[in-house]
Amino acid sequence: MPNPHPQTEHLTKQKTTWQHLPTKAVRVPEIFLEEIEKFARSLDGQCSPFEAIISALDKLNPDELAQIKLAIESLSGGELSAALRSSPFAQRLQELGRR
Repeated sequence: MPNPHPQTEHLTKQKTTWQHLPTKAVRVPEIFLEEIEKFARSLDGQCSPFEAIISALDKLNPDELAQIKLAIESLSGGELSAALRSSPFAQRLQELGRR
């Protein structure tokens, strides 16, 4: 049963690192926690979206990486643009594809 008159004056106020408020606690499987938090922080502007997906790329096999590369090329008109080729995402995709 909740306390109808909680005494919270003695508690220290915590400063949030989130840019977008309010926040809400959610329950997710522990195995996904790190990736979900990275993605959420990238949406919040705390890190690059590329950083948020690097860990997911590390888990892909070469065939899956090749499919992603083909999909990117088809969406960009056949050739990767110079900006996309020099992006951290594309560089990481190439590194992983060489394994």
